[in-house]
Amino acid sequence: MLELSWDGFIEHTSQGWNVGKPPYGYLAEKVPHPVPARRAEGRTKHRLIPDPSRASAVTYIFQLRGLDKLGYDAIADRLNLDLVAYPPPEPARPEAALGRWSGSAVREILRNPKYTGYQVWNRRAMKKGGCYNDPKDWVWSPRPAHEPLVTKELFDVVSTVGRQRRGSRTTHGANAHPATKRSYILRSYVYCDICDRRMFGKTRHQIPYFTCQLDPNEHRDRPWFPSHPKSLWIREEILLASVSRFFATRIFGPDRRSLLTAALEAARSADDTGDRIAKERAALERAITAIGQRQARLIRTLADGFGDDEADDLDPDQEKEFRDAIRQEHATLGARREQLAEQLARLQSPKQAADPADTTALLDALPHLDVDLALVPEEIQRRLYNAFGLEVRYSRPREELTLRVMIPGCLLDGLVSVTRELDPWNKKSGARTEVLAPDHGTQGGQSRQNRHVRSHFSSAPGGGHGAWGLGEPLIGGAELVIQTVVRWGR
Repeated sequence: MLELSWDGFIEHTSQGWNVGKPPYGYLAEKVPHPVPARRAEGRTKHRLIPDPSRASAVTYIFQLRGLDKLGYDAIADRLNLDLVAYPPPEPARPEAALGRWSGSAVREILRNPKYTGYQVWNRRAMKKGGCYNDPKDWVWSPRPAHEPLVTKELFDVVSTVGRQRRGSRTTHGANAHPATKRSYILRSYVYCDICDRRMFGKTRHQIPYFTCQLDPNEHRDRPWFPSHPKSLWIREEILLASVSRFFATRIFGPDRRSLLTAALEAARSADDTGDRIAKERAALERAITAIGQRQARLIRTLADGFGDDEADDLDPDQEKEFRDAIRQEHATLGARREQLAEQLARLQSPKQAADPADTTALLDALPHLDVDLALVPEEIQRRLYNAFGLEVRYSRPREELTLRVMIPGCLLDGLVSVTRELDPWNKKSGARTEVLAPDHGTQGGQSRQNRHVRSHFSSAPGGGHGAWGLGEPLIGGAELVIQTVVRWGR
């Protein structure tokens, strides 16, 4: 009966019928049951149709998450400013209604794939307290079953925002700590290329820096620990000037199309994507094999009773604690092995080839601006960086910065709207090129001299596409990745 019930739900979903209460933003349209006998009993089935008074709220929530990268509570605060335009959800039990939006209600909407037009079942394990199942266990209808409120591309973009925001405060301005004296405009966008961790702002001798510092007690076991300096620093002024010039030339400049075309051509002529993927695949396979071997050793230790001599020295409580520790370590390794296996599967999946015409069309949709971002207020700068998904990676060994932005086609209208906020500062001044270079003769790269050099933009090996591969900037025909490398001399 359980198997029949399971198969019935799968078939029910495949035909596009809704199971359970309609999600916020939809209404249930009753349709006579397709089976004549049950139709004669008055039975019905339900399809989803948009709710005229609530559907726009769903689209607005996804736009706030995708463009501004806001958290759940921040989105709820925006919605609560106008409860008439964005009515709050109504729970199944009226006495539990809050009369306002909450972060948990926003989270539930952003996690629900039904808004893409597909019917989806088995998202939650109701017999396990309603916990979420792994997305690979969800059952999707083979084709859209109702009118979508967001595109599939937008849903996929929004689903990655949580991982991008983890461990970072995305609001502008200084934090609420009483000892805070200043804010850092590029906070949460700058990464150390060695350890892949976010760099944080720090002021020394009244000069703002971004730094990455190690804690030997915490990071000693990390594979990158031996090659990472105890601390590395880069002046905030270098980062701000590089970001301003990047947007002025590559995103808003008059020559942006020719620069992008040249980068794509160089990437295609010196494409090392196949070799890179092969190396990554081999590394993942070795890691998965090593974890499997370690799990096997743990199982042998547990099965052999971890040695007769050791067993004689342990009382029953200690023996149980030891066995539980082995089981826990085995489970942890298993979870890590599954993650690596998923990465390997994604790496092996075929990608759609880039269409240069579609690529340049996304870039051409943005306005041409002559703006020095250093003159733009911090709030507008951070909104711009959030919308474009700015990422700045500092490589101390190569003495270079890699700047990367993303233009998703599903958010193109919103990106254009954000860029229009820069109009008051348009044509006031060009981008700055005079920047401070780190003094490589001091520990950590911090400079105690006011020595100026002119930063220059140059292409990375292979046409400037670096680790992200400008040779494949289009994902699903709706996403453009642009990046460049900034190097400076001594």
